[in-house]
Amino acid sequence: PQLLADAADIDFETPSVGNPGAPPCLFRGGRATAWHALGQACKVALGMALPGAFLAGGWVPPESTLLPLNWLLGSREANPRPADNLGVPGFELRHLEGIANTNDLMAEMATRATFMGQMPIIAPVVKAVLQQGGSCQEGKSAVTRAVEANPDLITLWAGSNDALEPALMGHVDDQTLTPLEDKRWTYHAYNPLSGTRTPYETEKVIPGFRSSLESLVKRLLEQTNAEILMMNLPDVTLIPYLREVGQPVGRLPFRVVTLGGKDITEALENWKIPDEVRSPAAGARSHFPPGTKVGLGFVLAKFASKEPRFTEDEVLDPDELETIRERTSQFNQLIAQAANSSERIHLVDVAGLLERSRQGVSLRGQGPEDTVINNFAGVRNQANQDGYFS
Repeated sequence: PQLLADAADIDFETPSVGNPGAPPCLFRGGRATAWHALGQACKVALGMALPGAFLAGGWVPPESTLLPLNWLLGSREANPRPADNLGVPGFELRHLEGIANTNDLMAEMATRATFMGQMPIIAPVVKAVLQQGGSCQEGKSAVTRAVEANPDLITLWAGSNDALEPALMGHVDDQTLTPLEDKRWTYHAYNPLSGTRTPYETEKVIPGFRSSLESLVKRLLEQTNAEILMMNLPDVTLIPYLREVGQPVGRLPFRVVTLGGKDITEALENWKIPDEVRSPAAGARSHFPPGTKVGLGFVLAKFASKEPRFTEDEVLDPDELETIRERTSQFNQLIAQAANSSERIHLVDVAGLLERSRQGVSLRGQGPEDTVINNFAGVRNQANQDGYFS
């Protein structure tokens, strides 16, 4: 949206947070060490302690319990003026109408429909954008604020997070991969000692992707006269955050430095990701099949641990990856149907753009030709060097 506004020379307010920002910056360039990342992680843990205790008991924490989180992270709680970009990191499709303030967000987390660990990412931006820095009573949903702005053009790219979470969490359930239909959701509670997850079911019916999309599009068409630029969803199994087991980690977009100041980035990049299953059940497979992928977060943790093996709940095997692809395809079919329902909706094929970038897109201009790919480094030359973080 900001690029479109700049091209049209339109004043456009993008949400902004103060240093170190929300979410906290765990990786920094230059001479930053692991002490900074450790300090930020401790701040997050402290800020989440009180509201997290409420959520663990199934209660909605009071609004005031989130104040330490915002203070510890140094996050700006309000923008200089109301934001025109109403995107909230971590929001799923149903949140655009269903969450107007941090109380709504905490209620979602209490029902286990939204993962509690996203609190430091989502909550400060909900307060800044949807509440405009005020109390929960002043909050309005993203759709309500969009309608009130009386826009000429709406850019709508919603739903990616409904398919992205399995890549981050390492397992597939209703909490990580949004169901198509309204239903009670299955989610898993993680036991860090055993590395296993226990399944549970939500008490309430949670809106699925279909009803959330239909309600959202209907409201935007009926309550605004805007043209709508709607984007479909990329295949999240292609993102470079996922790395294949049995293969070297490969190029990373950041440096990894120990608490003692030793740079171990190259050692990590050359480390072969183990394919052996940690604590397999009797009669279960002992190794993951080829094509199994694991997130960089788990890779970093295992590289630094004395138990460099993954559990079944930390990786995505080929069957789980296919489930994610199939669900994303179903999401895109619904998005295409919505786009065909009105001449005011214009569909952008983001899924196709990512697939083309995976094959390599040549950049035109002066100097040597570079090729953009989806490898986190961004640019590839003949030596696979000179990348930039995109």
